[in-house]
Amino acid sequence: MELTLNVDVECPEGKLGRATYLIINPISQEVTHLVVRDEHLPHEERLLPTTWIQESNHDGIVVDCTYAEWQKLEPFYATEFVKMPVPQFASEGFGWPYTMTTTYMEEYEPVKHKRIPVHTRELRRGSTVEASDGAVGQIEELIVDAENQHITHLVLSKGHLWGAKDIVVPVNLISEIEDDRIVLTMNKHAVGALPTIPIHRHFTEVVH
Repeated sequence: MELTLNVDVECPEGKLGRATYLIINPISQEVTHLVVRDEHLPHEERLLPTTWIQESNHDGIVVDCTYAEWQKLEPFYATEFVKMPVPQFASEGFGWPYTMTTTYMEEYEPVKHKRIPVHTRELRRGSTVEASDGAVGQIEELIVDAENQHITHLVLSKGHLWGAKDIVVPVNLISEIEDDRIVLTMNKHAVGALPTIPIHRHFTEVVH
Protein backbone atom coordinates (compact mmCIF):
# COMPACT_ATOMS: atom_id res chain seq x y z
CA MET A 1 0.00 0.00 0.00
CA GLU A 2 1.38 3.38 -1.03
CA LEU A 3 0.79 6.29 1.34
CA THR A 4 1.30 9.56 -0.51
CA LEU A 5 0.69 12.97 0.98
CA ASN A 6 -0.96 16.03 -0.61
CA VAL A 7 -3.49 13.78 -2.31
CA ASP A 8 -7.29 13.71 -1.96
CA VAL A 9 -8.87 11.53 0.72
CA GLU A 10 -12.25 10.05 -0.23
CA CYS A 11 -14.96 8.52 1.96
CA PRO A 12 -18.17 6.77 0.82
CA GLU A 13 -19.94 10.17 0.84
CA GLY A 14 -17.38 11.87 -1.39
CA LYS A 15 -14.24 13.90 -0.90
CA LEU A 16 -13.26 14.10 2.77
CA GLY A 17 -10.22 16.32 2.47
CA ARG A 18 -6.49 16.32 1.81
CA ALA A 19 -3.74 14.17 3.35
CA THR A 20 -1.14 16.40 5.02
CA TYR A 21 0.97 14.37 7.51
CA LEU A 22 1.78 10.81 8.51
CA ILE A 23 2.28 9.92 12.18
CA ILE A 24 4.85 7.16 12.73
CA ASN A 25 6.06 5.13 15.68
CA PRO A 26 9.86 5.35 15.20
CA ILE A 27 10.53 2.19 17.22
CA SER A 28 8.13 -0.22 15.52
CA GLN A 29 8.17 1.79 12.24
CA GLU A 30 4.38 1.54 12.20
CA VAL A 31 2.29 4.27 10.58
CA THR A 32 -0.37 4.93 13.21
CA HIS A 33 -2.33 7.92 11.86
CA LEU A 34 -2.98 9.94 8.75
CA VAL A 35 -3.63 13.64 9.21
CA VAL A 36 -6.47 14.85 6.98
CA ARG A 37 -7.28 18.49 6.28
CA ASP A 38 -11.05 19.01 6.01
CA GLU A 39 -12.43 19.93 2.59
CA HIS A 40 -14.84 22.38 4.23
CA LEU A 41 -14.21 25.57 6.17
CA PRO A 42 -12.51 26.12 8.57
CA HIS A 43 -10.33 23.35 7.04
CA GLU A 44 -9.56 21.68 10.36
CA GLU A 45 -7.04 18.83 10.41
CA ARG A 46 -7.78 15.60 12.29
CA LEU A 47 -5.91 12.40 13.23
CA LEU A 48 -7.37 9.50 11.26
CA PRO A 49 -6.24 5.96 12.27
CA THR A 50 -4.52 4.16 9.40
CA THR A 51 -6.70 1.12 10.13
CA TRP A 52 -9.52 3.14 8.54
CA ILE A 53 -7.68 3.29 5.21
CA GLN A 54 -9.42 1.03 2.71
CA GLU A 55 -7.33 1.77 -0.37
CA SER A 56 -4.32 3.94 -1.13
CA ASN A 57 -2.05 4.68 -4.08
CA HIS A 58 -0.05 7.59 -5.51
CA ASP A 59 -3.22 9.31 -6.79
CA GLY A 60 -5.44 9.20 -3.71
CA ILE A 61 -6.61 7.55 -0.50
CA VAL A 62 -9.98 5.94 0.24
CA VAL A 63 -11.10 5.57 3.87
CA ASP A 64 -13.89 3.50 5.38
CA CYS A 65 -15.75 6.04 7.53
CA THR A 66 -18.55 8.55 7.23
CA TYR A 67 -18.01 12.29 7.35
CA ALA A 68 -19.81 12.39 10.71
CA GLU A 69 -17.47 9.73 12.14
CA TRP A 70 -14.43 11.63 10.91
CA GLN A 71 -15.65 14.87 12.52
CA LYS A 72 -15.60 13.14 15.92
CA LEU A 73 -11.87 12.36 15.63
CA GLU A 74 -9.25 14.24 17.63
CA PRO A 75 -8.03 17.49 16.05
CA PHE A 76 -4.37 17.55 14.96
CA TYR A 77 -3.90 21.08 16.29
CA ALA A 78 -4.77 22.13 19.83
CA THR A 79 -5.15 25.77 20.91
CA GLU A 80 -4.02 26.88 24.34
CA PHE A 81 -4.33 30.35 25.83
CA VAL A 82 -1.03 31.39 27.36
CA LYS A 83 -0.71 34.29 29.82
CA MET A 84 1.60 36.94 28.35
CA PRO A 85 2.89 40.14 30.02
CA VAL A 86 2.11 43.23 27.92
CA PRO A 87 4.04 46.46 28.74
CA GLN A 88 2.07 49.68 29.29
CA PHE A 89 4.08 52.92 28.98
CA ALA A 90 3.20 56.25 30.60
CA SER A 91 5.08 59.59 30.79
CA GLU A 92 5.01 61.88 33.81
CA GLY A 93 5.55 65.65 33.71
CA PHE A 94 5.37 68.22 30.93
CA GLY A 95 8.84 69.79 31.17
CA TRP A 96 12.42 68.72 31.62
CA PRO A 97 13.20 66.39 33.27
CA TYR A 98 10.32 64.03 32.77
CA THR A 99 10.10 60.35 33.52
CA MET A 100 8.69 57.32 31.72
CA THR A 101 7.12 54.58 33.76
CA THR A 102 6.37 51.07 32.63
CA THR A 103 3.76 48.76 34.03
CA TYR A 104 2.76 45.32 32.86
CA MET A 105 -0.69 43.91 32.25
CA GLU A 106 -1.41 40.26 31.62
CA GLU A 107 -3.26 39.15 28.52
CA TYR A 108 -3.99 35.69 27.17
CA GLU A 109 -2.66 34.88 23.70
CA PRO A 110 -3.84 31.84 21.68
CA VAL A 111 -1.01 29.41 20.86
CA LYS A 112 -1.53 26.47 18.48
CA HIS A 113 0.52 23.29 18.68
CA LYS A 114 0.39 19.91 16.96
CA ARG A 115 -1.24 17.16 18.97
CA ILE A 116 1.11 14.28 18.15
CA PRO A 117 0.50 11.01 20.04
CA VAL A 118 3.15 10.12 22.62
CA HIS A 119 6.25 8.30 21.26
CA THR A 120 5.39 9.04 17.63
CA ARG A 121 6.88 11.33 14.97
CA GLU A 122 5.36 13.36 12.15
CA LEU A 123 6.36 13.18 8.50
CA ARG A 124 5.05 15.13 5.55
CA ARG A 125 5.60 14.99 1.82
CA GLY A 126 8.87 16.87 1.40
CA SER A 127 10.38 15.83 4.75
CA THR A 128 14.18 15.63 4.58
CA VAL A 129 15.99 12.35 3.89
CA GLU A 130 19.66 12.28 4.90
CA ALA A 131 22.39 9.79 4.07
CA SER A 132 25.32 9.25 6.44
CA ASP A 133 27.21 12.02 4.59
CA GLY A 134 24.43 14.58 4.04
CA ALA A 135 20.99 15.25 2.58
CA VAL A 136 19.96 13.17 -0.45
CA GLY A 137 16.35 14.15 -1.11
CA GLN A 138 12.84 14.41 0.24
CA ILE A 139 10.08 11.96 1.07
CA GLU A 140 7.68 11.39 -1.80
CA GLU A 141 5.70 8.58 -0.21
CA LEU A 142 5.90 5.53 2.05
CA ILE A 143 5.19 1.93 1.11
CA VAL A 144 3.28 0.29 3.97
CA ASP A 145 2.27 -3.30 4.64
CA ALA A 146 -1.54 -3.19 4.48
CA GLU A 147 -1.91 -5.90 7.14
CA ASN A 148 0.22 -4.48 9.97
CA GLN A 149 0.72 -0.82 8.90
CA HIS A 150 4.52 -1.18 9.13
CA ILE A 151 6.74 0.70 6.68
CA THR A 152 8.48 -1.54 4.12
CA HIS A 153 10.04 1.15 1.88
CA LEU A 154 10.29 4.91 1.53
CA VAL A 155 10.40 6.67 -1.83
CA LEU A 156 12.71 9.64 -2.44
CA SER A 157 11.11 12.42 -4.46
CA LYS A 158 12.27 14.12 -7.66
CA GLY A 159 14.80 16.84 -7.09
CA HIS A 160 17.36 14.52 -5.51
CA LEU A 161 20.85 14.07 -6.91
CA TRP A 162 19.90 11.48 -9.53
CA GLY A 163 17.31 13.30 -11.64
CA ALA A 164 13.60 12.84 -12.25
CA LYS A 165 13.20 9.32 -10.92
CA ASP A 166 11.92 7.95 -7.64
CA ILE A 167 14.46 6.04 -5.58
CA VAL A 168 13.05 3.17 -3.50
CA VAL A 169 14.76 2.71 -0.12
CA PRO A 170 14.11 -0.46 1.98
CA VAL A 171 13.10 0.22 5.56
CA ASN A 172 16.07 -1.72 6.97
CA LEU A 173 18.33 1.08 5.68
CA ILE A 174 16.64 3.64 7.96
CA SER A 175 18.67 4.36 11.08
CA GLU A 176 16.57 7.13 12.61
CA ILE A 177 13.12 8.72 12.26
CA GLU A 178 12.60 12.20 13.66
CA ASP A 179 9.94 14.86 13.17
CA ASP A 180 10.13 15.91 9.51
CA ARG A 181 13.41 13.97 8.98
CA ILE A 182 14.63 10.45 8.16
CA VAL A 183 18.28 9.36 8.43
CA LEU A 184 19.70 6.43 6.44
CA THR A 185 22.57 4.08 7.32
CA MET A 186 24.21 4.42 3.89
CA ASN A 187 26.13 7.20 2.12
CA LYS A 188 25.03 9.21 -0.94
CA HIS A 189 26.87 6.95 -3.40
CA ALA A 190 25.12 3.84 -2.06
CA VAL A 191 21.72 5.58 -2.18
CA GLY A 192 22.35 6.47 -5.83
CA ALA A 193 22.85 2.78 -6.61
CA LEU A 194 19.42 1.76 -5.27
CA PRO A 195 16.58 0.79 -7.66
CA THR A 196 14.67 3.66 -9.28
CA ILE A 197 11.24 3.98 -10.86
CA PRO A 198 10.02 6.70 -13.26
CA ILE A 199 8.07 9.63 -11.86
CA HIS A 200 4.36 8.88 -12.37
CA ARG A 201 2.54 11.53 -10.34
CA HIS A 202 -0.74 12.85 -11.75
CA PHE A 203 -1.90 15.20 -9.03
CA THR A 204 -1.30 18.90 -8.56
CA GLU A 205 0.40 19.95 -5.36
CA VAL A 206 -1.60 22.28 -3.15
CA VAL A 207 0.16 24.91 -1.07
CA HIS A 208 -1.52 25.51 2.30
